[in-house]
Amino acid sequence: MVLCAGPTSARADDYRLKLGDTLTFSVPSLNIERKTTIGPDGKMAIPLMGSIDARNKTLEELQAIVKQTLPTKVYSQRLSDGREVGTVIAADEISLFVSEFRPVYASGDVLSPGERAFRPGMIVEQLLSMVGGLSLTQMRLENPYLGYADLRADYDAVWNDVVRLRARIDWLRRTLDLPVAAPDTTALKSPLPPALVKTIKDLQDSELNARAQRYAKERDDLERMITSSRNRITVVEKQREKEEEGARFDASEEQRINELVRQGAAAANRATEIRRLSLLSATRSLQVQVQAEAERKSYAEFIRQAGVLERDYRSALNTELQSVSTDYTKAQSRRESVWEKMLYTGATKLSLANGEAQQVKLVINRDTGSGWQPIDAEPSTELQPGDVVHVQIKLGQPYGSQ
Repeated sequence: MVLCAGPTSARADDYRLKLGDTLTFSVPSLNIERKTTIGPDGKMAIPLMGSIDARNKTLEELQAIVKQTLPTKVYSQRLSDGREVGTVIAADEISLFVSEFRPVYASGDVLSPGERAFRPGMIVEQLLSMVGGLSLTQMRLENPYLGYADLRADYDAVWNDVVRLRARIDWLRRTLDLPVAAPDTTALKSPLPPALVKTIKDLQDSELNARAQRYAKERDDLERMITSSRNRITVVEKQREKEEEGARFDASEEQRINELVRQGAAAANRATEIRRLSLLSATRSLQVQVQAEAERKSYAEFIRQAGVLERDYRSALNTELQSVSTDYTKAQSRRESVWEKMLYTGATKLSLANGEAQQVKLVINRDTGSGWQPIDAEPSTELQPGDVVHVQIKLGQPYGSQ
């Protein structure tokens, strides 16, 4: 068996962080240790700093940003006796390292294709051993006609998954105002009829649009309550101004009548009546003030609820986008794997019987940040997180590859 590969190498120092990588941040002096994952927007949450863009940065670059920013701030730390003191974090106290990389994937002529956990320094040969090695003999010794029918059904099903997941990703990215994902660049032709593809996409859009409509209804209800509350505040404020003006006038009139009573120019019962009116005016003014304060609190609560609703909705969409993107990558890997098995299942047993030379081609599909790049590899080639290693065994002319 001959391995066909081109030389390539990748230094771990050159690895640039991507969606799905998990980092651990710690500051021992403040008893802080948190794990944080890079989200679909390329950002990650760092305690004491907030959200920062980690996409396509090396770990060293990210460490430099954190260690330059945190020591410039003073943080409040509560002691055991309840006192609070200001604390400045030294750069050498800060630890930031990758605790969990994105998985790597194997597809093609391997016994157990799929994802495997990545470990620094992993090479192609180690990944192949984890997936059970090459599987040409196993595929060729099966009945090619019976096996092809089963694989064709699997192939249709995985294409269904690819179309469905891609439709969800596109909808989620549009809703989150994110750039449209790169198109599926596979050379494989979909076996699904255009009408079925449209039905799959329409079903996804219908389901997701229904969720968006429920959110929009809740948001519109809150906006109506906010508008209504704002209008009530305006009315109550005008009423408060009038009541305060009336209360001031009645108080002034009470002073004037009392002065006339002392001078004997007005009857005492007139002063009593004015006093009663003045108290009523003051009471109404106080009641309106209380009502105005209650309306302002209601308004603030509606504003808070609207903010929470939008934040929770977008957070749920981001979480789903991350999960669906991972499933989409897996479905693409399964699609390639099933297709290769379909080709090789149709190969004749005569090729093995004649002992024809077998060539193994190893190709790494790597996300470079600007797109997926195929890289010819050899067993000793070092892998990077997220790599998809495709294994192809060439033996004679595959069935159906005219």
